[in-house]
Amino acid sequence: MRRWRALIVAAACGGLSARCTTAVEPGARLKGSTLRGAFAFVGVDVVPMEGADLLRDQVVVVRDGTIVEVRDRAARAVPDDASVIATPAGATLIPGFTDFHVHTLDRDEFWLFLANGVTTVRNLHGLGRHLGWRDSLERGLLDGPRLLSSGPILDGSPPSRATNEVVTTPAEARAAVDRHADLGFDYIKLYDNVAPDVYAAIVSAAHGRGLRVSGHWPTSLGLTLLPVDDQQDIVEHLEELLPFFNDGRTSAGLDSLAAEMARRGMAVVPTMSVFASALAQSESLRSSAALPEAVYVKPATRAQWGWDATAAGRFGQQAAIARFARTTAFMRDALLPALQRAGVRIVAGTDAPIPMVVPGFALDGELREYARAGLSARAVLATATVNAAALLPVRLSTLTGFGTITVGAPADLQLLGGNPLADLGQLRNRLGVVARGIWYDRAWLQGKLDSLAAAYRR
Repeated sequence: MRRWRALIVAAACGGLSARCTTAVEPGARLKGSTLRGAFAFVGVDVVPMEGADLLRDQVVVVRDGTIVEVRDRAARAVPDDASVIATPAGATLIPGFTDFHVHTLDRDEFWLFLANGVTTVRNLHGLGRHLGWRDSLERGLLDGPRLLSSGPILDGSPPSRATNEVVTTPAEARAAVDRHADLGFDYIKLYDNVAPDVYAAIVSAAHGRGLRVSGHWPTSLGLTLLPVDDQQDIVEHLEELLPFFNDGRTSAGLDSLAAEMARRGMAVVPTMSVFASALAQSESLRSSAALPEAVYVKPATRAQWGWDATAAGRFGQQAAIARFARTTAFMRDALLPALQRAGVRIVAGTDAPIPMVVPGFALDGELREYARAGLSARAVLATATVNAAALLPVRLSTLTGFGTITVGAPADLQLLGGNPLADLGQLRNRLGVVARGIWYDRAWLQGKLDSLAAAYRR
C-alpha cells in the first residue's frame, strides 16, 4: 500500500508552484440544471443526522449557502423568492458526505466528488496550489467540494519518500509546525519515521497553534501508546494498527487498545477500500480495470498506478491474495467492530486516488465495508457526515451544524431516490447534490463526467 501511496503523492502535479489543468471547459453547455440563491425541496423525507432518524414530508429551504428552514410541509407556504426543486415520491434528503482522506491531484476530481455526493474533502499532502484551490472554492470562484488540507508530510530520516519534509530534532519539528500554520494549512500530518521526541514536539507545537495532528503510526513508537495523553488526534488507515495484532493473526489486546484510544479521544480514518481494492486487483486486474468508474481516471493517473505489461507479474500472486484476504477480513470482522464498540470516532476516508480507488466513487465502497463490519445504516452515514464535525479545523469553528440537515447548517446536501436507512443501496440512486449552497441535478453532473471521459479518450 505504501509504495502506491508514494507514487500518487509524489506525482501530485509537481512542486509548490506547479499548476494542474482541468479537462472540463468553464461554461460548457450541458444538459440539466443548477440553482443558486434561494431554493426549496418540498414534500421530501429527511435524514437530519441529529435527533430523529427520519422526518417525513418536509420542506427544506436553502438560502445563500445555508439551510434556513426544515419543517413539516403543512406548516406554511414556501417563500415566494425560492425556486422549488421537484422531488419524486419517496425521495430522501441526507447531508453531503465527507471524504476525510484524499490526495487531490487536479481540479477534474472536484466533479468526481460532487457527482458522488462528496461535498467536503480533506487533502493529506498539501502544497501551495491546494491553498489556492481551497480559497477559490470558498470564494465561489471554483465549483467543487469544501477543501481542507494538511501541509507537506513531516517525516524522519530517512524519509519514507522523497517528497516528505524531514524533521530530525524537536527544534526542527516546532519550526516546521509554525511554518505550516503560518502558511494557513488546516492540519499537521506526520509519517512513519518520526522519532519519539520529534513526535512529541510535533504534537505539542501543533496543539499550541490550534492544529490537529493526523497521520500514520510512526514505526519508532513501537506497539505502545505514549505515556502522556498529548497524542496525535487522528490515525490514518486501519493498517497502521495491524502490527499490534501480527497482521491480523491475533486479536489479543484489541479491546483494551480500542478503549485506550477512545479515552484519549483519538479518531481513526479506516481507508478499508484500499485493501478491498488491492484484493480485487490481485484476484483479477482485468475485472478491476473494467469497472465503470475507470473511464473517469486521468490517463496520467493510470500511468502512475503502473498498470502496464511489465507490472502484470505483481498481480495474481497467491501469497498477496492470501495476505489481502486475511487483512480485509480482520479489519471487517475484528478491528473496526472493536473500535466502534469502544466509542472511537470513525470518519470515512478512501485514500483516493490509490490504484482503482477512484475519487468520489470509492466512498460508496468504503461505506459498504463499514456495513459489512456490522455498523448500522445510521452509524455508516455518521462516518461520512457528523463524525467529521469535531475534527474540522479551527478556522471553521463557526460552521455550526456541519454534517446535519438543521437550521443554520451549511447547505451541503444529497437528494436520493429513497431512504438509505432502509437500504444503503439508495446511495447509488442520487438525484442531485447541493454543495456550498449550489444545486446540481443528476443530468448536469453526469454531463460533467461525460466531458471528462471524452477528454481522457482523446
